[in-house]
Amino acid sequence: MCCIRPSACAGDDQCHDNDCFAHTRRHTFTRDGSGPTASDCFKLLLRPPSFHSHTTPLHSAQGRKCVMSSHITIAIATYRRPEELDSLLRSLPPAIAQVADHVCRVIVVDNDPDQSASTTCARSALPLDYLWEPKPGISAARNRAIAHAKGTDWIVFLDDDEIVGRHWLAELIRMQSLTGAEMIAGPVKSLLPATTPSYIVGSRLFDRPPKDNGSFQNEAGSGNLLCKYALFSEREPSEWFLDSFGLTGGGDSELTRRFRREGARIAWAAHAEVYETVPLARTSLRWLARRYRRVGAIDYRLGEDSRYKRLRGVLGGAGRIASGATSLAWNLLAHARLDAPAFRRIFRGVGFIETALGGGYREYARQGDV
Repeated sequence: MCCIRPSACAGDDQCHDNDCFAHTRRHTFTRDGSGPTASDCFKLLLRPPSFHSHTTPLHSAQGRKCVMSSHITIAIATYRRPEELDSLLRSLPPAIAQVADHVCRVIVVDNDPDQSASTTCARSALPLDYLWEPKPGISAARNRAIAHAKGTDWIVFLDDDEIVGRHWLAELIRMQSLTGAEMIAGPVKSLLPATTPSYIVGSRLFDRPPKDNGSFQNEAGSGNLLCKYALFSEREPSEWFLDSFGLTGGGDSELTRRFRREGARIAWAAHAEVYETVPLARTSLRWLARRYRRVGAIDYRLGEDSRYKRLRGVLGGAGRIASGATSLAWNLLAHARLDAPAFRRIFRGVGFIETALGGGYREYARQGDV
C-alpha cells in the first residue's frame, strides 16, 4: 500500500512540510505586490506528490490517532468547469494521504449535456468514478453521486470550483470523532483574482462569518460537508436533495435543516479548510447582487409556512431593503466605504419580495429553461 505525500515546499526556510499550504496561503493574500502570484501559489499546492512504499497511520493536526477505519466517498458535482475541476482533483491526493487508515473513493458527476468533464477525468492521475447525469440541476447530480456511493460509510460533498487544504479531510474526520455528529461542515474561503477591484476586496463581501471550532450548527452548505451515509440509505431517494431546489440552489440548506430537525447534528470543523477560486467575472456588484437575491429567495422558501407567508415575505423584504439602504448610504457618504452587511441585507430583501410574489432568481437555470 502506498502512502502519498506532497514534496517539500520550495518556499522560505521556515516553512516545514506540514505547513506547506499555510505558507502558500499567507502569500496568496499579500497585498503589497511582494511574494508569489496566485499562479505561483497554486503551483506550490498542486505540485505532483512523491510516493513512499510505506504506510503511515492517520494523525490529526493535533497529533491524535484515529483508531477506526472506514470507507469515505468524495462526491463532486460539476458543470462546464473543466479547468477548475482539474485543480480540485490535483489537490486531493495530499489530503487523502493524511487519512491512510481509511479507504477513499472519488466520484465525479458531470451534469453537462456535452460531458465536458470527461476529458479532465480521463487524464487525471487520481483513480475516480466518472458519471454522467443528463437531468439538469445540482440536486440531480448530487443524488446520482449518493446513489453510486452505496455501501460507503461517509460521503463528502465538494464543489467543482474548490481546492482542498492538505489537512482538510483529516480535520473533518477528527471533528466527527470528537463530537460524534452525523454531519461535519467546514469553511470555504474565497481566493480572489489579483485584478479584483479594490473596493470589492476592501468590502469583504466574499468573506464568510467565522464559527467556533466544534460548535453545532442549524444548517450547512454542501461545498465542504461530510455526512454519515446512513442519513441517505435510511431514506428514499426522493428525500435526498430535493428536485425543487435543483435550479435555484439552496437544496443543501433545506436538506441539512431537515436532517437536523429529525435528530442529526451538524458540527463545525474550523480547520477543515477548502478554497474556492473566484473568477474575475464574479468580482462585481452585479454578480454579488444576484447571489444575495438567491440567498433571500432560499430564506423565504425555507421559512415557516403560514396563511400570511406571502404578505410577511413582502413586508420583511421591504424592511430589509430599507434598513440596508440606510446603512449603505451612511457608510458611503461618511466613510466612502461599501458596507457589506448592508449590501447583503438589501438584496436578500429583494429576493424575499421576488419569491413571495411568485418569482425568484434561479442561479443554476440554463438557456432555454422556463
